[in-house]
Amino acid sequence: MAKILLVEDEAQAAAMVQEWMQLQGHRVELAGCAEDALQLLSNFEYDIILLDWNLPGISGLELCKRYRMQGGKTAILFLTGKGDIDDRAEGLDTGADGYLVKPFDVRELAARVRGLLRRPAAAECKTLSAQGLVLNTANRSITSGDKFEVLRAKECEVLEYLLVNRGSAYTSKQLIAALWPADSTSSNSTVRQVINTLRQKLTSVGHEQLIVTAAGSGYSVPLEDAK
Repeated sequence: MAKILLVEDEAQAAAMVQEWMQLQGHRVELAGCAEDALQLLSNFEYDIILLDWNLPGISGLELCKRYRMQGGKTAILFLTGKGDIDDRAEGLDTGADGYLVKPFDVRELAARVRGLLRRPAAAECKTLSAQGLVLNTANRSITSGDKFEVLRAKECEVLEYLLVNRGSAYTSKQLIAALWPADSTSSNSTVRQVINTLRQKLTSVGHEQLIVTAAGSGYSVPLEDAK
C-alpha cells in the first residue's frame, strides 16, 4: 500500500482517481490547490504525488518546481490534458517522473503507480559545490542563491563527473567512456548537445562560465584558485 497525495481541483476527476486508487489498496489524500498541497508536503511524507497541471492560483508545474527546489524527492506523476511534446518536456525538466494525458484509463494510472513504486528508493542526497553553485544529485537540481534549475539525467551525470574531478579536462570520447553504456551509439555531437543544454541551465542560474572548454583537452570545471 502506498500513501498518495492527489492534487486535483476538479471534484469529479478527484473522486474517480481516489476511488480507484483506494480499490488498489492505496491511501489517498486530496488537495484542491497548490497552496494546500505545499502545506501538506511540508508536514507529511508521501510515496507518490499525482499532480494536475492546471490548478487555480499556482500551477502544478510551479508546484513541482518549488517542491523540487525545497529538496522534495517524492515521485511526481502529472495528470493533465496537455499532450504536446513541448509540454511533456517542460514537465519532466521541472522534475516530474512521469506524464499521463487526460482522458486516461484508470487501469493505466494504476500501472503507472505500480511502476513508480517499483523504483529503488532515492539515493541519499549528495551535494557538490563550486563557485557558489550547488548540485543536488538526489533531485538533479542546481541552485545558486534563489535561482534553481532541474537537470536531465545525463546533464546531471556530466556535471557531477566534472565537479568530482575538478581541475581535470575530459574530451568527448573520455566522457562517453566514463558515463555512457558500453554499447551506446553516442558520438561527440551527443556530448556537445548535453554540454550545450547544461550550459544553458548554468547560465540561467548565473554560472555560464562554470564549464570551460580547452582546445584539444576537452571540458573541465577549473579549481577556484586557478588563474
